[in-house]
Amino acid sequence: MARRTSAQQRENTLRELTLLGDALYALEQADTMQDIGEIKEPLREAGLIRRETRAKQKRPDKAGQPLRYRSDDGFEIQVGKNSLQNERLLKAAQGTDLWLHAKDMPGSHVIMQLEGRQPGEEALTLAAQKEESWEKSVEMERIAGNLIALSLEEFKAMDEV
Repeated sequence: MARRTSAQQRENTLRELTLLGDALYALEQADTMQDIGEIKEPLREAGLIRRETRAKQKRPDKAGQPLRYRSDDGFEIQVGKNSLQNERLLKAAQGTDLWLHAKDMPGSHVIMQLEGRQPGEEALTLAAQKEESWEKSVEMERIAGNLIALSLEEFKAMDEV
């Protein structure tokens, strides 16, 4: 029984550490109060921070927007700045869009809209560079080996396993 409780506590602590790492990363990317509000929500849901009292609550802000870029060859690249934006990007993406993310690290989800075309090396490099943990990491080789690039169809199939 004690081992089981210890294992559960360890699992919960690791989950909380992951959430806090994601929140720290997202705070570094935050540009607006909306971004900060979106960072707080997963922490509230996990019970890591308290919900605001009714007196402090205000009307909900409009959802923050992901960063948008366009490659020289015309591919639109969207970058989530926090976990809520990452989720919204995944829901809105088409099955053949390209998804990039650094494996086992907090960071942005990057969606490149392919629209039936094949991206060139320049567009892929730009999309990879927009995955902020790739750019900011001191351990570039480790990240390079762990950068995941999948079509959204492949990603969703992997998630179902």
